Amino acid sequence: MTIYKKGFFFLTLLVVFTKLTAIAQPLLDTIYVNERASVSVRFPTLPDSYRKNPEKAPYDIATIAQIGFTVSTNLKNSPPADLYVTLGKRYLHFLIMYKKNLNYNEESDHDYTSYKKIDNLLEERENGQKNPVVKNADPVSPKAVDKKSAAANDANDYHSILENGYQKFKDQQYAEARMYYEKAHKMRPDDPIATDRLNLVKAKLEDKSKQESKEKQAYLNYIAAGQKSLKQNKLTEARISFEQALVILPNDKTATKGIESIEEKENQLKQTEDQENNYNTAFLAGDKALQKEDYQKAKAFYAQAHDILKNRPEPQEQLKNIDKIIAANAAKEQEANLTKTKKEASELKEKEAAELEKKYFTALRSADKLFANGDLIKARSAYNNVLQLSNRQWPKDQVVKIDKLLAEQDFKEKTAKQKEAIRIETERKEKERLALEIKYNNAIEIADNLFKAGKFEEAKPAYRSAIAIIKKPWPEDQLKTIARLEAEQAAAAKAEKLRIAQEKLITDKYNNAIAAADAEFGKNNYARAKTLYANAIALKSTENYPKQKLNEIQATQERIVAEEKARKERIAAEAELKKKYDIALSKAKSYYLKEDLVNAQAAYNEAVTLKPTELEPKAQLKIIKDKLAEIARLNEIEEKYQSKKDIADAFLIAKDYEKAIQSYRDALEIKKDETYPNSQIRYIQAEMKAAAREKEQNEKYEAQRKEIEQENKFRELISQADKSIQAKNYQAAKQQYAEALKIKPDHEYAKARMKIAGDQLEMSNKVYTEKAIAKNTEPVKKDTPATGNSNAKAATEVTDKASGSAYALQANPLPYTDEELKAKYPAIDFKLLPPEQPFNEEAVDSKENTRIFNQVLNDKPRLNITDKSNKIKLICQGIDFEDQAVYLKLVVQNNSKEDFLTGAMMLNWLRSSGSRIKLYPLYLYPAYLPVIKPGYEAVIIYVCKSYNIGDKDKLNFELSDRMNKIKLSLDFKGAVYNEESVR
Repeated sequence: MTIYKKGFFFLTLLVVFTKLTAIAQPLLDTIYVNERASVSVRFPTLPDSYRKNPEKAPYDIATIAQIGFTVSTNLKNSPPADLYVTLGKRYLHFLIMYKKNLNYNEESDHDYTSYKKIDNLLEERENGQKNPVVKNADPVSPKAVDKKSAAANDANDYHSILENGYQKFKDQQYAEARMYYEKAHKMRPDDPIATDRLNLVKAKLEDKSKQESKEKQAYLNYIAAGQKSLKQNKLTEARISFEQALVILPNDKTATKGIESIEEKENQLKQTEDQENNYNTAFLAGDKALQKEDYQKAKAFYAQAHDILKNRPEPQEQLKNIDKIIAANAAKEQEANLTKTKKEASELKEKEAAELEKKYFTALRSADKLFANGDLIKARSAYNNVLQLSNRQWPKDQVVKIDKLLAEQDFKEKTAKQKEAIRIETERKEKERLALEIKYNNAIEIADNLFKAGKFEEAKPAYRSAIAIIKKPWPEDQLKTIARLEAEQAAAAKAEKLRIAQEKLITDKYNNAIAAADAEFGKNNYARAKTLYANAIALKSTENYPKQKLNEIQATQERIVAEEKARKERIAAEAELKKKYDIALSKAKSYYLKEDLVNAQAAYNEAVTLKPTELEPKAQLKIIKDKLAEIARLNEIEEKYQSKKDIADAFLIAKDYEKAIQSYRDALEIKKDETYPNSQIRYIQAEMKAAAREKEQNEKYEAQRKEIEQENKFRELISQADKSIQAKNYQAAKQQYAEALKIKPDHEYAKARMKIAGDQLEMSNKVYTEKAIAKNTEPVKKDTPATGNSNAKAATEVTDKASGSAYALQANPLPYTDEELKAKYPAIDFKLLPPEQPFNEEAVDSKENTRIFNQVLNDKPRLNITDKSNKIKLICQGIDFEDQAVYLKLVVQNNSKEDFLTGAMMLNWLRSSGSRIKLYPLYLYPAYLPVIKPGYEAVIIYVCKSYNIGDKDKLNFELSDRMNKIKLSLDFKGAVYNEESVR
């Protein structure tokens, strides 16, 4: 037993230590709640435990499976309570507070589903506001923190928040500073310190917003200018604009992409320029080769130029000209070779003919001499040799003649006389023949001399005279030769004439080409002039003038190319310098616009280095220098001020108020317009006054707390008693009303309800006793009566669409007279709503909305969401929206044998996070909730405020009868609600 007690003691100590550790944790968050909404608190895993302080605080904690819990209350103006949650090794401290107007979209969900988030919040709270550990507190039911200690802690928190805000303000983190100052302002709305600082940071934020707006507009202007310049291929201007945009927004995608486009275009231009330079180099090399008449090399260079820039016609034209020149030279060479061959063949033929003629006439003269000498045998042999040289008629005739003479000689030799006569006749004939031969030879000699002299006209009659003397073939042959030579001369003359005409045509073309080339040369159109001079060379390749002009053009073009290259290099250098200068200047302006004076100064210095003669950067550097000097002066003042302020802050933290005030006044001597010291002085003075009022406020607070506690206790007892009456537990109800009357002895409601409970208790005991006697049984009391059908399961049905409703519409909500109602239901006043029916505080009389009610009543059914219980069916036929209000059209059909007494109803918003929000009605239609007779149906319109319901959220409508025996429930998705809202 002793060991058990010791173990229990140490276990108790462990529990106490654990709970004290939890209590010592900093406040993680405040959970606001009211009677309408159940607020969800979610964690990474289900908490191990949670506990309220005080335990009887009027807040209900309900577990949400696997994720956390919900917090709700049914009591208005519920007092604050602490909530301690154990989550693994973490002990979390929350404060639950009543808030009349909740922001359901922000304050109804507390999401702590990340351990990292929880740890970060704990670290922030531990660093920012330490909660005091409650000493001597009950570990199971810890008491509220001492008010004086809490007030002191609140003051420390307030000052810490202000200090954090000031640090953020000093670091120019104005948005974070504003959050701190707003929090401080909420803590102490009347304190001018937080108000002054909040106004100051708002002004800074407004200035920052204006500056950002100005920078944004400048950025947009730079981007627009850059894009415009880029479209116009003004690449330098575009680059400057984009660079300026990047100064305002570093790493901006639009500006970066713009610069990439510029670089791409610059690369394209460089490629184009390189192509142009390579083209010009190849083309000029082709011109040089062409001037040297190295046509194959020239063609190779022109082909290379054409491959580089295929759209240029000049290389193709030059290639065609070269082909023309080569073709013309080949034709001339072929013609010259043909002429030479013909001439050589003719000369050879003439030489051979002359030699043959010479041999022929030499042999003929020798034969004629032998014939003349009478040596007929030898003459006959010589004439046959002549015939071997030329088969002419004269040698043939002489051979025949010799044969005849030899025959005659043979005949005449027979007689001497005959021989003598023959001799004498032969001598005579020989003399005549010799005389004719001499005359003939003289004529032939004259004719041959004329022939050799080329005097063909004089030679022709001379040959004819020779023919007249002796008819021999030579002069006839010579006449034929003269005729042939004359024909050849005529043909040669004609050919010469044609040659002269062609040469004149070529000369005219050549002169025209030269004239056109000279004209183009005079216009400095060198490409065209080169083509024309090349054409002239093709016409007359031996002429030097076009070649000289081509050399001159080549030299001029080379000079122009060199000058153009130098000009381009100079322009490129100037453009590069200007680009660097403009970019440096634009960056300087942008930095100056952003008030980044250090970078602006560096950029302006760069601009001055690039262009020392420019005045603008020098002027701006002077302005920046003056500003930096002023900033340095102000910084020095600021450092002195900060030193005094920090000393004052230290005195304030130590609560040495007198020294703190003096140090703040010293700070004001340094910076007379600074609001912080004055605000701190006012704060200290307020704290000193607050300390004087603290005791009075604490006493007042304690009295209020006790009053609220008693009020809450009274309400809780009344609520429990009312529930006990509903459960027919009249004994418990009577005791609870009696306890409530101890708190408020004169409360009429409690008195009346206590009397009812007593009467009902007496009546039920009497009936119970009578039944017990009748059955002769020992009575056994039961505290809990049957609950009827309150837990009946809801079922969803689909109504018959083939015809209208089978129920008659009950137009009058109360179908009985007052006397009939009192007789049938004496305990119910139907002119009053059920006590369980809550209303929104902004509820109004339904008579003010007759028009919209009539409109909703006349709407055709669009929905068919149903629930049925005990032969009572509830149907939602439509949802209407007007003036930020929601109108649910509901039909109740009674298929039972008893009246259905319409009771309390409520629309609930079930959020996907797990929280539950009651959408209290603004008003109901009809004003008297209907009593629906069997076989009838009645229309009910439920009106509440409209909210931003999520598609994944759900809506639940609950309706019960006056006796709370029958409960009906409709569930529909938020998507249906939203579809109706946009209908």
